[in-house]
Amino acid sequence: MDLNSLFTKQADEVMHKTVGEDCELPYEVSDGKVIISEWKHCDKRVLTYRDDKIDENLQDESFRNRVELVDPFMTSLNVGIKLQNLTLEDAGRYFCEGLIQTPDNNREFFAHSFDLFVSEQITQATVLLTVRPNRQHFSRWDAVSLSCSSDDTGSWDIMRDTSTAVESCGVHWGKSKGSVCKVEALVSEDSGLYWCERDGHRSAPVRITVHKDFNPVMDLVPTSVSETPPPSTEAPPPSSQTPPLSQRTLGMALLCHLLVLCPYVVSTALLVSLCRHTRSEDAPPPVTRDYDITGVVTEYDF
Repeated sequence: MDLNSLFTKQADEVMHKTVGEDCELPYEVSDGKVIISEWKHCDKRVLTYRDDKIDENLQDESFRNRVELVDPFMTSLNVGIKLQNLTLEDAGRYFCEGLIQTPDNNREFFAHSFDLFVSEQITQATVLLTVRPNRQHFSRWDAVSLSCSSDDTGSWDIMRDTSTAVESCGVHWGKSKGSVCKVEALVSEDSGLYWCERDGHRSAPVRITVHKDFNPVMDLVPTSVSETPPPSTEAPPPSSQTPPLSQRTLGMALLCHLLVLCPYVVSTALLVSLCRHTRSEDAPPPVTRDYDITGVVTEYDF
């Protein structure tokens, strides 16, 4: 596997620390025996574990006596490391790779990476990065607006880390105006971490991912949280909006049919009435017969 290609990808995990703090970068491998585990920071060897011990001869001077294994005896298969007394120079990409021997005597490769941000002071409560539209996944060529809001009126720089470079808005990407950065057409290379920064103060980062083909959904993790107003108990005002186009079309069609059918219905009713009146005039008068019941005698023989 090409190690350089792995460094250009996004990190598996991200951590934020301040100067002077200790930092743990943990990573557990699958079941087996660790043959070798090597940590690197840029082009420096941070720690190399092989032959069941740390090889200090391969360790860079800047990490001597302040880096150790999370599990020195590898009983938990945690090949992670602990960094002590962080400095600003410790920020950047940390990459771990190595080999394990599985219970069936096969060898398996493992790799993991961290992006470590180290600042003199991080104040996440006073500045907030807002993304509009409010989502973290975008399609190629989508537009996005990033803005920083804080308790003061000062201007903030909007920064990003795309694994290949850490840059502020307006240098090689985006259009910057005050604390607002706009990107008119996103590409896959814009995927990465974005945050606000000024004088050592930094906001919580937001990861933005650009997909080649993506239908946005109501996402994911919102970049800002606002209070939701309580539901209103008042009845909504009557709507005065124009009916939808489909309803208007149906009403017009019904009216046209009525206008077409009305003459036929009226003429038919007139013809039926006229025919009935004509028949009543041509019919002969009714015949009445008088019967004289006085002259009828019924005889009975006894």
